[in-house]
Amino acid sequence: MSLKIIYLLSTYPSLTETFVAREINQISKLGSNIGLCILRPSNNTVTPLKAIKADNKFKVYCTQNILELLLGVLYTLLTKPKRLFTCLFEFLDSIIRKPSRAHHMLYFLLAAIWFSRQKKLEGIDYIHCHFLHSEAITTRWLSILLNIPYGITAHICKIRLDEIMIKRVVKDSSICIGDTRETFLLLKKLGKKKPALIKNGIDTLKINNSIDTINNPLDAKVPILILAVGSLIICKGFHILIKSCFDLKKSGIKFTCKIVGEGVERQILQSLIYKYNLEKYIIMPGAVSMDELIGLYKSSTIFVMPSIKSDVCTDGLPTVIIEAMAIGIPVIATQHAGIPDIVVHNKTGILIEQSDSEGLALEIKRLLKDQLLYTSISINGRNKVKKEYDLIKNSGQLFDLIQSVSEQ
Repeated sequence: MSLKIIYLLSTYPSLTETFVAREINQISKLGSNIGLCILRPSNNTVTPLKAIKADNKFKVYCTQNILELLLGVLYTLLTKPKRLFTCLFEFLDSIIRKPSRAHHMLYFLLAAIWFSRQKKLEGIDYIHCHFLHSEAITTRWLSILLNIPYGITAHICKIRLDEIMIKRVVKDSSICIGDTRETFLLLKKLGKKKPALIKNGIDTLKINNSIDTINNPLDAKVPILILAVGSLIICKGFHILIKSCFDLKKSGIKFTCKIVGEGVERQILQSLIYKYNLEKYIIMPGAVSMDELIGLYKSSTIFVMPSIKSDVCTDGLPTVIIEAMAIGIPVIATQHAGIPDIVVHNKTGILIEQSDSEGLALEIKRLLKDQLLYTSISINGRNKVKKEYDLIKNSGQLFDLIQSVSEQ
């Protein structure tokens, strides 16, 4: 049965949400006509060139014209008054509890109303979204207006919007998925009796994971390259890595560290590099394409993800960890969020405490000195990704759920 499915996204394309684009492409291959509803178009001219895209999908961007949005409200009031009043009640109920988010919630409501009127969405069978944020609330309201089922995949546990509203979104969803044990338990806590656990998947066949491409860390002729990848935001903990690099420098270890990505913390991180006189050791090349990133993985000795808990932002299970392990790069990461799902200490990787720069430096040195540990972590990590994080298998599980919901 061919299904017509909508994915509702915050922005498109996205440099950081590679897992969403991969999932969309794979679900499409399983026999679905997929469209994208996009709340906010990307305003970064670099992103479309570097990001993974969902191929050959029809796209509907939310209008930024206020008059069109208001006319949509009037039209829906005349054609679907009961459904509109259901959404309006939830909107008003939410902003009474959290008035500081009223302008955000209003935009989500107007966007849902506007999307519901678009001809491209006629005959839709199902709506899916990722994250318990703007996408989830807009998806719920669009689902009500179109009278079709919806589903959510949760990746992080920080709820920035009204928690009671998010509980309603989760509880009433037809499909509710956590991609880690942490998010799975969160969904149960939010009221979903039977959430599903479907892990984030990557195309293990497409990524060249030949063990021969990995550097021998004990070979003096091969320079040590420490790689870190992610948005330059505080919860990624890259400031911890920079402090660790200072310890490595004092120990006389010859290395290069590349911190790949863009974000609001760039200037702060650059200042820290200057403070520790690490300009010759640490490079921040900015955002790169997937092909460029695979090349960096292959040339790296160790991959580091020093993620930390923060009030400003939060992490889940960074996809870059899965990608690095698929290629065979030993990973050192923190005991934070969903990371311990895949990084098992001294087996598939090395785990350290959050914000422990000295501990990170010590583990890097330990790994560089222990060839047996380095090799076993590399092999075990690759095997775990192949077994548990395969895109084709995991997307197939989601597609089966969508089919069962659509047939009801």
